[in-house]
Amino acid sequence: MTLRGTNRGHGFETTGYDVAFEGPVPEADIAAALGLVREALAPAGNALAVAEITKLRLMTKARGADDADTRAWLSIFGRELAAYPADIVTAACREWTEGNVFVPAWAELRAICERLAMRRRAIADALERQAEKVAP
Repeated sequence: MTLRGTNRGHGFETTGYDVAFEGPVPEADIAAALGLVREALAPAGNALAVAEITKLRLMTKARGADDADTRAWLSIFGRELAAYPADIVTAACREWTEGNVFVPAWAELRAICERLAMRRRAIADALERQAEKVAP
């Protein structure tokens, strides 16, 4: 399998991946690989997402907010992050805290998560297309 980053008109940032198979791939290998990639794309769930976003909030500065606003922020961000894989949630929150002083807007944190998930999704898509080709 070949995985190549592609630029689709946004400067030098990689905005997608092309995935191609070279030669025949056994159906059992495709199914096994697809199972692994799907597992790697499994949602983190709310508990981990809220724990990670809480750490991010404690490690960065935020504008003055009362307890209700903070709880709402944690709940909303946690719910949104819960859809991403656990390691991506953790990596995105750590990446943010290592390079920024203030809490992110959702669009900023989502962009990190999407960038980190892009390769897995491309591989899953390629495996699914390949599985459709070899299915009887």
